[in-house]
Amino acid sequence: MDTKFITILQEAVENRTYVRLTYHSPIGEFLFQNTLLKAIHYASLPYEIELTDGSRIPIPNIIAIGDVTANNGVVYDDFTCDC
Repeated sequence: MDTKFITILQEAVENRTYVRLTYHSPIGEFLFQNTLLKAIHYASLPYEIELTDGSRIPIPNIIAIGDVTANNGVVYDDFTCDC
């Protein structure tokens, strides 16, 4: 995870702005939603973000915030469908 991406996460929490969050679920589903980030939890690994609805998403599962992609080794081609 690069520092630019973590900075964007922190700014989204501090400014309480809506972001388009793209991530994958624990079972590998490709999901996105427009949401507010409530907090970043650093207490245990993996670090998590908390959404305003109370759900928590591990930071390594995040693919992108808006147009900024996380540098976590996930490639969008992993989520394309050739059907």
